[in-house]
Amino acid sequence: GSDPSRPTKFAISWLTHRNSDPFESMAMSLLSKLLLDGPNAPMYAALIDSNMALDFAPATGYHHGAREAPFTFGVSGIAPENVKKVEDTIMQVLTKVSEEGFPEERINGILHQTELSLKHRTTNFGMAVSSGLNYAWIHGAVPVERLKIDKLIKRLREELKNGPLFQNLIKKYLLNNQHRVYITMNPDEQYVQKLDEAETSKLQQIQSSLGQDEIGKIIDQAQVLKQRQESVQDVSVLPTIAIDDISPEAPGKDTVLEERTVSGSGNISVPLLAVPQPTNGLTYVKTLFNLNSLPEHLQSYVPLFAMFLTNMGAGKWDFRQLAQELESNTGGIDASVFINWDPQDAGQHSVGLLLSGSCLDAKLEQMFDIMEKIATEPHFEDAERIKSLISQKNIGHAGLFSA
Repeated sequence: GSDPSRPTKFAISWLTHRNSDPFESMAMSLLSKLLLDGPNAPMYAALIDSNMALDFAPATGYHHGAREAPFTFGVSGIAPENVKKVEDTIMQVLTKVSEEGFPEERINGILHQTELSLKHRTTNFGMAVSSGLNYAWIHGAVPVERLKIDKLIKRLREELKNGPLFQNLIKKYLLNNQHRVYITMNPDEQYVQKLDEAETSKLQQIQSSLGQDEIGKIIDQAQVLKQRQESVQDVSVLPTIAIDDISPEAPGKDTVLEERTVSGSGNISVPLLAVPQPTNGLTYVKTLFNLNSLPEHLQSYVPLFAMFLTNMGAGKWDFRQLAQELESNTGGIDASVFINWDPQDAGQHSVGLLLSGSCLDAKLEQMFDIMEKIATEPHFEDAERIKSLISQKNIGHAGLFSA
């Protein structure tokens, strides 16, 4: 679990600008990524990598959903006596970045991720776009302007050539903006007890203010509610799918599945399945490693191994350099546990490690090179990095229970 000696959460939150200018919203969103995302981000290095805090707090970053967009820097897992130190560190990082800016490769990497996100299509793409437009639309912005992403990126590149765009945004909306709030959160061991006592007291106050007729009416309503809850529901009104509603022909029957064989290291033949599809200029790759021969006492460690694999460095890259390579050349590479159940026997299954990634077609060679290094030359010698990753995982799990 989380460290009991570090129970405190702390955040500084600014109100920045009216959510009506699509260019400013996009620039602030990119600024948030530059400051916070990944081990190369200055806030991550100063607050998380330094072990000052265990992880970022929920709602950290820039959010454009409100009329005035908030920008928050928050951390979880700090010692109560370090609140002032965290506050000072946040302001020092902002001051330093406002003077020195960001490395060009980081800016290019973030823009590359933006380009990938425009090409990547999911089943909820339309709903996601509609939802994103609604935030600005209800606050008076012109929604169509938000869709002209290429135009906005072109303007962003021009602004970057003409001056220190991100440094100016930090000064304007963060350092020189006094419209901010400081929030410190500490757990209270008696919180549930106090909540129960307050609820009991409130109910007693309400009950003492009611007459007999009002009490009788509440009792009658409760009985009606109980009867409705215990009555048999008419399931015929629910939408259903019958066998006749399902086409006997398999979907995607025109899909061509190309089975090939490629040579691996040591002259080992590796099966390759290729599925040509119109993927908007992106290539998606999944590589499966069979773990059926892994001893049973080690199988419980596979999820941790998968988490470390892409976050520890590989080949000639430490974890920061690997993160930059992933950001500049791919849409991300992820390692996860893969379990394949036998459709004929529910008690039988096979276990594997799935290494998956995506990239622009033009970056395929670079992505394969990175995947090869991750799979064959991973780094596991940095004990402090491992501790940091585990702490972040624990904080995430603790947040699920407290939500």
